[in-house]
Amino acid sequence: MSKLYDERFKEKIKAKILAGEFNEKQDLINYIHGLSNDAVNNPEIASKLESAGVEVNSNDLAEIVKELLEYYDKTKTNTASLNLENVSRIDIEDKDYIKVDNGDGSYTILDDSMTERDFVTQFQDRQNSSFNYQTNDGIKNREAIIEDMKKDKVEVTLESSTQTNVRDLSPEERREFAAVMRLPDSDEINFLVDPERNIYINKDTGETFYTHRTSDGKLEVRSATEQKAETLTDTLNSVDELGNEVEVNVESVSDLSEFEALDSYELEMVVNNKLDSLTPEQQAKLKEMLARKKAEEKEKVLEKENVKEQALEMKPKTLIKQMQKPYNGFLSLMFLCLIVSLLSTSILLYIIISNGLLG
Repeated sequence: MSKLYDERFKEKIKAKILAGEFNEKQDLINYIHGLSNDAVNNPEIASKLESAGVEVNSNDLAEIVKELLEYYDKTKTNTASLNLENVSRIDIEDKDYIKVDNGDGSYTILDDSMTERDFVTQFQDRQNSSFNYQTNDGIKNREAIIEDMKKDKVEVTLESSTQTNVRDLSPEERREFAAVMRLPDSDEINFLVDPERNIYINKDTGETFYTHRTSDGKLEVRSATEQKAETLTDTLNSVDELGNEVEVNVESVSDLSEFEALDSYELEMVVNNKLDSLTPEQQAKLKEMLARKKAEEKEKVLEKENVKEQALEMKPKTLIKQMQKPYNGFLSLMFLCLIVSLLSTSILLYIIISNGLLG
């Protein structure tokens, strides 16, 4: 006897999942639930399955539902990569900039003073806003997002210090430029500069300098503090466009990887007690992680409940015949006595009449 819920059954449902016929996981659950109800409760379908020697087993269904739901999740796995390894935030005299090391000796600097959001969140938000930035090439996604950022952020124009026309600078800018050029070994350093914004980058090392005038009027050359984003590579289970289950390496921004092993309750304790000790970027990432953990745990509970309900509903139904009500013994006896009495009286009258006793 063959089984209804076999490999062919699974492959047909997987093909529908891959074709995008189920917008949400609940749509998939409802579809399988409807097929199963027809197999059990529709007399015509049940009869055909029985005639074909096909067994309907709810225990098999529970396992297959679990497998299909996991397959659905894998088709929805976000394999978009975002490599921010060469991106940092720099603060120069209370102005924020996004700095990108292009890897070829050039740098992209974007003025980031018009927003309070950290640069990691900005990159992630833009990535989520368009499928164009959601490939599995993290560097390609980063470069595309930077080009998009240039549309609404001012890009700093950098030029070589050797080509800077000092006469075009203001008196204060000339003093600042001269101070940087007097750094030790400065004659051997190739600087990329924007004197107007007080930005000086050592092209060879990537170190950023700026000048600061102290309270007593002295001009100091300082090294800008850079806040970087860490890049973590994860291996995710996914389903490719052909329906094959594959492992994908995904680069994502995270400097809180040690918290991934915690459940939502433990993460909530961290948020409530240690949030002030984290940077704004870490705070945003931790809150995002907590929301994701809660959503995943809630989804797992719902999946278990749905599978359990479906398994119960798939059990064969038993028809119970209603027992007939018993006769009342006393009433039956009285009725019998009445019939016997009437019959006896009738016989007696017949005998009397027949013998002429009444004549």
